[in-house]
Amino acid sequence: MRNHLPVNPLTPSPIHLEPPAGIADSCRTLIRLATLGGLVRGSAAAASNLRQVQAGALDTTSALEATARCAVVGAAATAVAGAVAGAVADQGLLRLGLMFAVGTGVVYGLDRWARGRGQDDA
Repeated sequence: MRNHLPVNPLTPSPIHLEPPAGIADSCRTLIRLATLGGLVRGSAAAASNLRQVQAGALDTTSALEATARCAVVGAAATAVAGAVAGAVADQGLLRLGLMFAVGTGVVYGLDRWARGRGQDDA
């Protein structure tokens, strides 16, 4: 008589897969960059939109939508720029220049895409 549990071939065995430390660190860094980019661009948009709401040129709902859209664009642009720059240089002016150029390109591209869809701000 056997003293073990029956094995069900349809039930996968628990496998714990964790990414290598470098990949996990890179993901954390990109998330932090995206968060920072969203906060900075969202804050700038909120300040600008607040002035327009106070002047009566923009209603509150539109201001909130534009602010959220800008925050998402800022987060995406910063994450992409950080990934590209991190793949090329660890630090220095080259990294900053790449982040500036790639971030500008992403914001420009998303802005054009949003305007093509009929949205005013991105």
